[in-house]
Amino acid sequence: MNTAPYSTVSHPPPSRTPVSPGNRQAIIINISLLLFNLCVPAYPLDGGQIFVSSLLLCGVGVNTVAPITLGVSATLSVAIISLGIYLWNFMAVFVGVWVLYQNYQLYQCVKEGRLEQHPLFAKYVQGAGGGDGGGVRGGDAGRGGSSEAAGGRPGSTSISGALGGGGRV
Repeated sequence: MNTAPYSTVSHPPPSRTPVSPGNRQAIIINISLLLFNLCVPAYPLDGGQIFVSSLLLCGVGVNTVAPITLGVSATLSVAIISLGIYLWNFMAVFVGVWVLYQNYQLYQCVKEGRLEQHPLFAKYVQGAGGGDGGGVRGGDAGRGGSSEAAGGRPGSTSISGALGGGGRV
């Protein structure tokens, strides 16, 4: 039995963090992607869908929200493309072009008056909510009648498609 007070085997000092540098970089990338996806209000990113839902929940009509979404998203996509070109970042340019293409598809639906066929607005447009009572009853002024004719109070919009119930704003 060895009774020496000191061992001859050396142990590395304990690490300051339990995360290796490679894992730390992966965590930073994932958090950056999360923040970009949620905080940039450009359709089709999640932030853009949150932006659209927020406007609809505030009572803005579908036919008003669509052009607002197009303006904000197109501006941000051009900014993303410009920043990607400036920084020589191919992925940023690719994401910007993808966002711009998705907005072009939305623009085509707005221009042809077929928002009910676009996945972002289908559940909010008259008659597209399915059997559960979803969809905006009444829509915007000049298109689809008034909410009073649908049994609601003047100026109200049914957001049951967004909330999954019969909520009114």
